Amino acid sequence: MDGLGRLDRAVQDSGDTKERHGKRARRSADLLLYPGLSRHHGDIREYVHDPTQRIGHLYGDRRDFVRRQLMGIGYYNSLITMQAAGPTLTASNTATSLLNPQAKVPLPAGFFSYIGQKLKVLASGQLGNIVTTPGTLTLTFNLGASGTTVVFNGGAMQLSSTAHTTLPFWLEIDLTLRALGTGAEPTANFIGQGRMTAQSLSLTAVADSTTTPATLLLPNTTPAVGASFDSTIANVPDLVGTFSLNNANAITVQQYELISPNWGG
Repeated sequence: MDGLGRLDRAVQDSGDTKERHGKRARRSADLLLYPGLSRHHGDIREYVHDPTQRIGHLYGDRRDFVRRQLMGIGYYNSLITMQAAGPTLTASNTATSLLNPQAKVPLPAGFFSYIGQKLKVLASGQLGNIVTTPGTLTLTFNLGASGTTVVFNGGAMQLSSTAHTTLPFWLEIDLTLRALGTGAEPTANFIGQGRMTAQSLSLTAVADSTTTPATLLLPNTTPAVGASFDSTIANVPDLVGTFSLNNANAITVQQYELISPNWGG
């Protein structure tokens, strides 16, 4: 073998060694993240490094194990987003949907399938309030056949006694399934907590801070599960607002997203 041939072979051997080391390093990282993975490592590797692959060809304990590990990877599945601004709620003290019909896509029957399943609600937009006796704002997240079952109630949030028109707000609600209804009775429920940031809010009925917008915890009470719902039917998600007083207070959701974290379905 001449000099060029030996050089080519050396380069090839070097590349093969790097590839073997790379595979070994990736496998070690997977085993560190998922102890006891060795027996199913090939199945996980096939899915993680080729997202077009599915796990339908697996069966029994292999399928269940791989599904659990994939759920633990931390995927965020964006289920629903709102394509345009929602309706403005104002001059009303009646519970009213803040979403467009397009954003109220039913979650199919069987979507809720295990205790600990998560949902996350993100919303942002604009909030205005009057100066004299502004009252409160309550936000709820609903499910049910028509989106009327309150599975999370954020409680009454005090509005600032400083007048505002269309200042921004940011809302986040974190939900975990605590019970799963499997019989005729609607026994599924969520534990939920959230937070909302807006200059139009205040912990008490006073003027808002001149240095930073208020962030209120939702609800500002001992955490508890929400109303029970039937998890065996199609459930319509909805974000609903209620002002305590019928006046010029106003809220409009500009952006909305319903997220299913760590869901391997």
